[in-house]
Amino acid sequence: MKSEIKIRDAAIPREIEFIASKYPGAYVVGGAVRDLLLGKMSRDIDLAIPGNLQKAAKELASAFSAPYFVLDSERQVFRIVLQKTDEWYLDISPLRGDIKSDLLQRDFSVDAMAVPVAEWPGARRIIDPAGGVQDLKEKTVRMISPGVFKEDPLRLYRAFRIASRIEGEIEKETLSQIRKNVALISSVAGERIRDELFFILAHPHSAGRLDDIYSAGLFDATFSELAVFSDRNDNYYHKGGLWEHSLETLRKFEDKVLAGNFERFAEFRSDLNKYFDRRTIILTKMACLLHDIGKPESASRVSGRLRFFGHERIGSFLSRNIMRKLKSSRSDIKFVSDVVYHHMRPSNMSARSTERAFYRFFRSFSSSAHLAAVFTAFCDRYSYETAPGRFAEMVNQENFTEKILRVYFREKKIDRPPLLNGNDVMAALGIPPGRIVGRIIEAVEEARASEKIRTKEEAVQYAKEIRESVPLTDVTVIVPAYNEEATIAEVLDKLKSFPASWELIVVDDGSSDRTAEIASRYKSRLLRNGTNLGKGAALRAGIAAARGKYIAVQDADTEYDSLQLKALAEQALKEDADAVYGSRFLQKNPVMYVNFFLGNRLVSAFISALFFSRVTDAYTCYKVVRADILKSFNLRSRGFEIEAEITSRLLKNGSRIAEMPIDYKPRSKEDGKKIRALDGLKAMLEALRVRFSR
Repeated sequence: MKSEIKIRDAAIPREIEFIASKYPGAYVVGGAVRDLLLGKMSRDIDLAIPGNLQKAAKELASAFSAPYFVLDSERQVFRIVLQKTDEWYLDISPLRGDIKSDLLQRDFSVDAMAVPVAEWPGARRIIDPAGGVQDLKEKTVRMISPGVFKEDPLRLYRAFRIASRIEGEIEKETLSQIRKNVALISSVAGERIRDELFFILAHPHSAGRLDDIYSAGLFDATFSELAVFSDRNDNYYHKGGLWEHSLETLRKFEDKVLAGNFERFAEFRSDLNKYFDRRTIILTKMACLLHDIGKPESASRVSGRLRFFGHERIGSFLSRNIMRKLKSSRSDIKFVSDVVYHHMRPSNMSARSTERAFYRFFRSFSSSAHLAAVFTAFCDRYSYETAPGRFAEMVNQENFTEKILRVYFREKKIDRPPLLNGNDVMAALGIPPGRIVGRIIEAVEEARASEKIRTKEEAVQYAKEIRESVPLTDVTVIVPAYNEEATIAEVLDKLKSFPASWELIVVDDGSSDRTAEIASRYKSRLLRNGTNLGKGAALRAGIAAARGKYIAVQDADTEYDSLQLKALAEQALKEDADAVYGSRFLQKNPVMYVNFFLGNRLVSAFISALFFSRVTDAYTCYKVVRADILKSFNLRSRGFEIEAEITSRLLKNGSRIAEMPIDYKPRSKEDGKKIRALDGLKAMLEALRVRFSR
């Protein structure tokens, strides 16, 4: 059966003319014919050729000086990659019987059309035994037979990709068969699914199509990680649950960022067009869809409020798993997982953030995903556009987005060559190669971003000034100890598993037992106070001696789990955070003394109110703080009030304190608990002193 149709002229590689002369019985089939009828140019041309396919593929690849490989061994499909300005793909498959029989063995009617290769693309008649021309006019994707999905389960995704391509819908019975056969997708290679899914994501309005795929049950059948989307309640601060929120975030990326060629950010249009190539757009859409995938696993209720502490870390892990299943490249996996991991950071910054904060944000990415994370945060915020009381948040997010784009593209303070290279630093300071060289360069560039220095000469002088203060290790763990012979060995044993790039300082605060003797057996720096001066004095001694980029505190008792301190420090390093606290009140923990529990809550609430902030556990031992920030404070506390002083100074300094829930097993007074009720009063007085001092 042949159908009359007027075909528009289309670009054609000269290689097709060669194929027509060598294989006159060949046909152009499938998507290329469909796209031609739509007036679109396809660079992926399917050819049905009679005879020995392997021989034909080898001969054609040799004639075109092009690589070729087996695309589908079961169906004997070969792909030849034509090396042009834009790559063209010739997919060669065997002609099964006559052309009509061949077409009726294909998947969908709109792809079951053919044109003799000798007539391509000027033929005025299409070989169309399945009614594809009419379905194309009606924008309908219709299966040729119910068995097409069992023959090749990838067609479950391909149906949606074709519907996206023709701006149409899947016919009712075809959609019913897809729903019945979703379990078959488990047998399909990940890279084949990836290609179909990425084609769908490349469409400027992919959100609706993804919703169709989800509704058909295909996502759940493909990725076990996406089962969390099935929770349709409002537990995730969005009507319709997690899936609706994630989909709306992606939709906002299409409608508010990409729409009108970046119309909303027209000032940066040319720069954004360079950044957001096809690959980056697709990966950013994937990240938008997956950005909150870690929420269900991290969900907990704190004071009646649903919280998701650490959901970005869990989500980053799950998104890596999904991208690996799709057989994505390492760089693509890293891109998506980086966006998911960092998507909260732009929302926690503001247009008033310092140049140093912007510099640290960009520096924390090991991929090019930084701007994708900025726009994911923007779209995440705008997904609540219709929710009451969220307007100010969206305005602030938009102002921040414009500011960070200006810093990156206009002020060019981020992506630029450093003032000094390694050789410059070693020559100027007379030091050998080593970690300190890189850290000095990093410190110089941070000062440059803050406009403290501008020239190479100033950079050399600054490097000389900071040489002795540049951190030599990633983290310094300070263990203040006073008469802890019963527990310090257990604590230090756990700390031995920490990375080699971390240092350990034990400060013995005038112990009268064997604490110092036990500590001296471990690989650590042991500092000793001749008399008991108090926890604050011990911490100040440790801070002064610390050589790490971050300073973390571990008490010498077993109330806290040191493995959680490691997680806090790793979080700080990855996010380049100012401070990360482990909060005992963000999850349920045992309460031994009600007065201590209430006192801690009171002190935290008092400090939060005093500095117009919110810290749930100001008195926690588990504090991880940037060393340069902590060393800049003129700390004066000698006792337990040091905890309140550090928190108050951080808040007064404008530093952001991130909090994560931790386990806590309080010990009794009989077991050595030393803090007393009077220390709570001292803490509040210290906070007042910091608040109102100059």
